[in-house]
Amino acid sequence: RRESANDLELGRSVQGYFDHKRDEDFYKLIIDAPGKSLVLIELSAVPEVNSEIYLYNEKGSEIWRVDETDKNGPESIFNLALAQGVYYINAWAREVNRNDKYTLSTKILGPWQEGMEAEPNGRKEEATDLRLGQSMEGYFQKEGDEDYYKIIIDKPGKSNIQVDLSAVPDVDVRFEILDLKENALWDANDFSKGEPESVKHFTVSESTYYIRVIGYQKNINNKYFLIARLLGPWQEGQEAEPNDRLESANDLKLGQSVKGYFEKKGDYDYFKVANDMPGKTLVQIDLSAVPGVNENLTLRDEKGSSIWSADETREGGPESIFNLALAQGVYHIEVWGREANTKDAYTLSTKIMGPWQVGMEAEPNDRWENATEFHLGQSVEGYYQYDGDHGYYKLIVDQPGRNHIRVDLGAVPGVDAEFDFEDENRGSLWRINEMSKGEPE
Repeated sequence: RRESANDLELGRSVQGYFDHKRDEDFYKLIIDAPGKSLVLIELSAVPEVNSEIYLYNEKGSEIWRVDETDKNGPESIFNLALAQGVYYINAWAREVNRNDKYTLSTKILGPWQEGMEAEPNGRKEEATDLRLGQSMEGYFQKEGDEDYYKIIIDKPGKSNIQVDLSAVPDVDVRFEILDLKENALWDANDFSKGEPESVKHFTVSESTYYIRVIGYQKNINNKYFLIARLLGPWQEGQEAEPNDRLESANDLKLGQSVKGYFEKKGDYDYFKVANDMPGKTLVQIDLSAVPGVNENLTLRDEKGSSIWSADETREGGPESIFNLALAQGVYHIEVWGREANTKDAYTLSTKIMGPWQVGMEAEPNDRWENATEFHLGQSVEGYYQYDGDHGYYKLIVDQPGRNHIRVDLGAVPGVDAEFDFEDENRGSLWRINEMSKGEPE
């Protein structure tokens, strides 16, 4: 128990035995040095014993525990930044061994300094302060080690920052940017063991943020380095990350454009567009090409249901949605990139082409349910937006009796067209595909 703990002077070692199953041996450790000291605690291996180390503060609250090895393995707590005070070390064992001693040792590694990780920092409440522009060094003490860092943004308005986490040999590293409530705003986890992670353009406001650094493997021989840099103020016409969900979509005025980046593989960027014009408005949406990136452009309604998707080109090609007839309301544009490219920006632009009028195709009309209406005797004009485009039209015959009608589909250069005449129950009445490319039906 803590109350009967043996004194252990910092920098010294002690030997003992695990006399019974689940034996707990407590040692009292006093740190006299002002400030914070970096401390190493090691528990030697004991044959056929699985041992653990626990570290507690003076009130008995757990600070750190380690159980990284199986039977016959040593345990250690490395690079602990301990303030002046009283601590308790618990050497615990699952099995009995009265023949072989363990050795518990402590060692002062030196004073903690600015720019060093301050373990324990495995929770938000224990986060190490990180100043913008400051390089922070740390270690992955165990498998799945999590280190928290606290960043305070005291500049008004919005700013863009860049966060870089260095590679560590044989460790798969990852970091997340969190808000005050520990909600994840960004997850950088694109690469494999031994590779770095980063976000190049992340938008922050005046507030406090946390960076959670994760190492999936242990490595106490090689440091990692974490740095967050201020790039400058955010400006109109720039994407503001995070915007990877409908709820965090950036506002985009109809008729304007915005520049953004594919920060990671499979990056989603959402933009909110409001059409406040009555009736229907013809709109064009264009997404510029980004080298080495296969893009997708999707238009969604206010609730997130897909209205139109464009994925016609391969890597490095642009995408566009043309001649959309949008009613008054709120829409979301979803931009997606399969690959990452943080050097070359994309441009997403919207253009008002004018009011929709009777006699024009009203995209989207690629399904039976949203067919464009027109009356017998009228004509309608439309476009083939992509390979295999379907345009549905609802023909309203309001003349009594039976009518003989003629339906003509005009020729479009380079397009092999066909049409299918269906009744209101979707039964096919006639299908025409007689001619070749560039010829009418």
